[in-house]
Amino acid sequence: MINWKRNLIIANMMLVFGVFGWMVFQKEELIKNGEILVLKLQPVDPRSFMMGDYMTLNYAINNDISTNSFDFENINIMGSRPYDGPLRRKVVVKMQDSLAVFVRIKNKKPLAKGEFELPCKNTYFNYEIQPNEYLFQEGRSKHFDQAEYAQFRVNKSGDVVIECLLDKNWKQLR
Repeated sequence: MINWKRNLIIANMMLVFGVFGWMVFQKEELIKNGEILVLKLQPVDPRSFMMGDYMTLNYAINNDISTNSFDFENINIMGSRPYDGPLRRKVVVKMQDSLAVFVRIKNKKPLAKGEFELPCKNTYFNYEIQPNEYLFQEGRSKHFDQAEYAQFRVNKSGDVVIECLLDKNWKQLR
């Protein structure tokens, strides 16, 4: 009986580590092979009392998304009811003059060449591109205060990873 329980625990641990390893592998592949997308940042507060140093990223493109009118009948909504909390949507962007620009909220229309999906959270009238936080080593907030751009790696299926932050001269801040 004890042998059976031990084998079950070992099998569960292998499953957990296998799933975690697969997720890490997918993110590493995205960083290695994903397309580069750059978004302009707006000023943010770089400190949290409970979490240590991190930066809440507010992208300039969020204003473009929030101020445009949408065809709500054709939007694919991941959450079905507004009282369930923030609605999760996808935003279609494309690169223009080395920066990502807003095209439309994802609808039934397929992506054109050079367009990418980014996850977006809608709370009332505000739209926020996700991910919108960047964690870094404590005590380095002065270094990351000079960030003006966020560099993403994306693929055609909408998976996103923030690769690094860039300063005004497009130099990577690491």
